Amino acid sequence: MFGADLAARIRTVQQLGDLTQAMRQLAAARQRQAAENFAGLERYAAATLSALQRGLALLSKQQSAPKQSGTSQRLLVVCLSEHGFVGALNETLVSKVVHVMAEAPSQLFVLGKRGLRHVEERGLSAHETASMPTTLGSVSRTASDLVERLFDRVSSGEVAEIEVVFAWLRGSVSYEPICQRLFPPHVLPAAYDGEPPLHTLPVEKLTARLLEEYVFAQVTWMIASAFACEQAARFSAMDASHRNLQEQLGELRQQERAERQDSITSEILEVATASSLLAESHHDK
Repeated sequence: MFGADLAARIRTVQQLGDLTQAMRQLAAARQRQAAENFAGLERYAAATLSALQRGLALLSKQQSAPKQSGTSQRLLVVCLSEHGFVGALNETLVSKVVHVMAEAPSQLFVLGKRGLRHVEERGLSAHETASMPTTLGSVSRTASDLVERLFDRVSSGEVAEIEVVFAWLRGSVSYEPICQRLFPPHVLPAAYDGEPPLHTLPVEKLTARLLEEYVFAQVTWMIASAFACEQAARFSAMDASHRNLQEQLGELRQQERAERQDSITSEILEVATASSLLAESHHDK
């Protein structure tokens, strides 16, 4: 009979394999949904950008931009993972943060509880934190809360510039860490060939609302991209782990068969030896 320790190890590996398979399937489903939603949010962000460009073109050339307080600072928002099992995603993004902050001092706003640990391990201090969405349905709510907090800090004059570091979804399972300017936006006024669009709101109020919508669209798009990349990274990590466990399970089962065969062979030899001894005993009689 094969060893009890080997049987227990096989059961453990099987259970781990079932767990990683379940996590792999869940991450794949969420990543697929997020990727589909991401395409729509890209179009939404592009539409708000076009609208803001048109709104800026309506502003009088004589208007000057409001002066920012000398005590205002740059705020760097980083979208990390809320949970673990994402491979090198957080390390890659935190390395990008370190590089960006080396260029200019910034306050750090961290999204993602799991990612916050990596920030602290690198010796960085988060000025403010928040959770990343754990479901696709909570992406817009997270974005809305973040935009409200950012505009409060801009309105108070505490922050003059905002940049966001996040994982940009490339294809279906790959990503790239990027840093993008959020506020004030690098948006040039549109050039009108014909008549400018009709509007009922005062130009200043219209442009302010378009700016708010633009920022919300951009933040939603960035968070959705980060969410999709978290799922893609988790799928890749769980897929690799599942394959590794399947290989281990195959080796253990092969070892189990070998031990069982050795046990059977040993029993046959014992029976054959006993039969031979009995035969010799009868012959001597």
